Amino acid sequence: MVESDEQQDGPGPSGEAAALSVTVAVLTYLRPDDLREVLPTLVAQAAGLGPRARVLVVDNDPAGSAREVVEALATGARYVHEPEPGIAHARNRALDEAAGDDLLVFVDDDERPCDGWLRLLVEQYLVDRPGAVVGPVVSEYVVEPDRWVRAGRFFDRRRLATGTEVTLAATNNLLLDMHQVTAAGLRFDARFGLTGGSDTLFTHQAVARGLRMVWCDEAVVTDVVPASRVTRSWVLRRAYRSGNGWTRVSVLVAGSPAARLRTRASILAQGSVRVAAGAGQTALGVVTRSLAHEARGRRTLARGSGMLAGLVGHVYAEYARPGTPAPAQPLATGGTVPRTDEPSTGKVTVAIATFRRPATLAHALDRVVEQAERLGPDVRVLVVDNDPDASARELVTGTWSGRVDYCHEPRPGLAAVRNHALDAGASSDAVVFFDDDEVPRDGWLEHLLDAWRRWGCAAVAGPTVRRLAEPVDPWVRASGFFELRPPGPSGTVVPGAGAGNLLLDLRVLRRHGLRFDERFGASGGEDSMLTRALGAQGEVVRWCAEAVAEEPVADERATRAWVLRRAYRTGTTWSAVLLALRGTRAARARQRLVLAAHGAALLVRGGVRAVGGLLTRSLARRAQGEVHVASGWGALVGAAGVTYAEYARGRDVGAGAAPATAERAGGPSVAVPAGAHDACVPAVVAGS
Repeated sequence: MVESDEQQDGPGPSGEAAALSVTVAVLTYLRPDDLREVLPTLVAQAAGLGPRARVLVVDNDPAGSAREVVEALATGARYVHEPEPGIAHARNRALDEAAGDDLLVFVDDDERPCDGWLRLLVEQYLVDRPGAVVGPVVSEYVVEPDRWVRAGRFFDRRRLATGTEVTLAATNNLLLDMHQVTAAGLRFDARFGLTGGSDTLFTHQAVARGLRMVWCDEAVVTDVVPASRVTRSWVLRRAYRSGNGWTRVSVLVAGSPAARLRTRASILAQGSVRVAAGAGQTALGVVTRSLAHEARGRRTLARGSGMLAGLVGHVYAEYARPGTPAPAQPLATGGTVPRTDEPSTGKVTVAIATFRRPATLAHALDRVVEQAERLGPDVRVLVVDNDPDASARELVTGTWSGRVDYCHEPRPGLAAVRNHALDAGASSDAVVFFDDDEVPRDGWLEHLLDAWRRWGCAAVAGPTVRRLAEPVDPWVRASGFFELRPPGPSGTVVPGAGAGNLLLDLRVLRRHGLRFDERFGASGGEDSMLTRALGAQGEVVRWCAEAVAEEPVADERATRAWVLRRAYRTGTTWSAVLLALRGTRAARARQRLVLAAHGAALLVRGGVRAVGGLLTRSLARRAQGEVHVASGWGALVGAAGVTYAEYARGRDVGAGAAPATAERAGGPSVAVPAGAHDACVPAVVAGS
């Protein structure tokens, strides 16, 4: 152990403490700054304890990013790499590395131990040598929390008298007697690696196998809470996960089928009471304008919801990483799920997909670039050209040289274009998708970004107001097909959204391993599929009514024939998306029956309405009925697996104009790995 000149406050360690072999394990994952700050303190305290104390860094980043930090500090701390994702694997690696030691002490990389912390833990252990010693954690905030969060006391933790026996503990301030742990055969359960709760299960099993755990109130560590965690959305998510994990642990430790049945019944009662009590306290808080009642009620409601969700098999993988998507989690609290702990770059990419629309693209760029430049250099504008002939290159690299980046995606299909935009914008926190035939209203981009930052949600959708040029076909006007039907006021949670006016948090997409499904390239619906997949992962898409885009409806679309084709395609795509979201054959079979029934009902209702319109000479009833018939028929045949490739191109697409009905790129598409596209370069380079 490298000695440190830093002196420890308080009395030195006893000879008995100095004789113990102790490993202080700090587990880390992509927190280099926190690790740099805490590691020298840990090494100094270990050196002050005695010659047999050491510090171990367990790096859970598959890329091994913490190695450089540890080597640069040159503190003498030992570095090991545990590439298997999940904190349970990292904790087990620490157990393995400390197998020959007397004591193992866990501490988190974002915590700061008080002076004498390690000595205090060890000396409390020496009082009567329990199986574990647990210390308190207090919170320190990087930024002042939301008043609502303060009122809810979400970060208040227990404090007990030293020597008090406890039955559960986390590993963020925990000393273990390795001889007793090994004799009891204790390990952290890897099934909880990406959900959290492996420490709760571990300590529960430790007590069940005869180990005692005692409290040491003087051995304090301070948890440095980042800005991303002092939000309503994060604390509600944590409460939900806590309840969900508690159910899983409780059911798992129940030994027999009868015991598990009793446990489930007890949790059902407890969870139901929490939901009811939380709802009541929330309502009381709203009525009395009490932040404390409202916040604590929401917390109770969230925890109860998590408990009940766990009973039916829902597992909330809070720590899921790209490539290990989390199971579906309904957020019964109505709150949002924070984006992720991935560091923020503060950058945003506005991506415009285009296919042979130079005039409307130029108009869109005029307004989009103006708004982006008002917001500063961290907002970039990107055009992804889906024309095999790269017809937009000259416009972008000429008129907009140095102000707009240009990418060429020759593979046909909107899904391929949008995935290219995700890859090209990978260094940003978010990508904003905008269509090349739209024009943003003043403040559009600012409203969209403000909503995203305020709500901390995975996606924000804005309205697209469609403008019909006069004269308008009376049937088209009467159908109401192009009228905007907002889902509610700003902040409303929506189940899915189109990508014509949509912000996506890239860190959330990476966390869940989500991309646009290129099987929908010729039919459309890849945007609905992606946003609904976010919802299936427990994420939230919210509506921002102020972020308005306007779309002048092209003449070829303002016809009865086009409207009915689009209604039919919407029905087939709706069926295809819902079927694709069902994971098993049995679930898909059930979904087909539901879709068939829904389609048949629309057919009947639309037919009755259309006939009624004919009999009463009501053009509105007739037109709306015909639209329902087309949509219902699409849903019905879609349930049988039929798709409508609205955006398919001819084989000679590179030589002539696109079909009149194709608003975008289309055609057969294949999945490609991220980054396999043509290079995307800034316009100033591409035009040189």
